[in-house]
Amino acid sequence: MKPLITTFTTGTIVLAALFIAGIASAELVQGRIIEVSPNANYLKVSRLDPQSGKTEELKMSVKQDTEFEGIQSLDDLEAGEEVAIEAEQRGLTRQWQAMSIRSAE
Repeated sequence: MKPLITTFTTGTIVLAALFIAGIASAELVQGRIIEVSPNANYLKVSRLDPQSGKTEELKMSVKQDTEFEGIQSLDDLEAGEEVAIEAEQRGLTRQWQAMSIRSAE
């Protein structure tokens, strides 16, 4: 049988790691739409990574509570348009979720 203190410490470390991984922080993502799928509730954006300076593609999920500024919905967006998206990386998989989307044109 494992000592109680070892089990408690290991459990505490695991819970702390899961909590930290789940914390989301908002980021302003500015880029050009590569693909938009209103039926699947996502869009893909190409942007310059602020740290590396390299072009990267980000897939953003769009939820019912995503706010739109200057547009009504994903149906109003097309590939090639510039957008500004306030987004978070959520969950253990760090998937991008759009909190607000506005046309930058």
